Amino acid sequence: MRKCAFGFAVAICVLISISASVSFASPQLKLGLGWAPTIEIFDSTGGSPVFAESGTFFDEFSPELSLLWDFGPVSLGARACYFWSREIFPANQPTNISGVILGGEFIYNYVMDENGNWLFPIAASGGWQKNSISYRPETSRFDFFGEGWGIGLYFGVERVWQQRYSLGFLIGRKFSRADIDGGEYGIAPKIDSDGWRFVLISRFTP
Repeated sequence: MRKCAFGFAVAICVLISISASVSFASPQLKLGLGWAPTIEIFDSTGGSPVFAESGTFFDEFSPELSLLWDFGPVSLGARACYFWSREIFPANQPTNISGVILGGEFIYNYVMDENGNWLFPIAASGGWQKNSISYRPETSRFDFFGEGWGIGLYFGVERVWQQRYSLGFLIGRKFSRADIDGGEYGIAPKIDSDGWRFVLISRFTP
């Protein structure tokens, strides 16, 4: 899994270097705020009477930042995303799940009108992710860490002003897999999360 993540990171760096060498491309900053209804975790080891090793986390919020090169019809570059969700499992055990995704993003900027004020963006993103799960009983706190991968496919609508600023809304599907190391306590939570994700985006071009 680590070799695949490293290979993906190298490929993204190569793409960015090629993009930077093209004189007609312009830099572009993209900000986003995503929301997904749920994140699923499960444990195939039989579990533990102490920790909630399986369950559903609700309301995943995920701010993201992308540094892109805009070629007109397409934009591509590097992307970083942080996600967080919380749930209270049985026995008054608040549980947080969080992580970061580092990777790349590709956007096809389909123009919907003659003036170029409305776009129909089609986006694909993905990369390596680092995750943590925190169990917080009344008298202590337990943290577990792991890694995996996450990808997303989206489309939506975007309004552009002066060819420099934009505001848009995307809808799509996210896919996420990760293993969490809880061997010290006899559990092995796994993130196995596929579902809808909604993103409010804004792009800025100098």
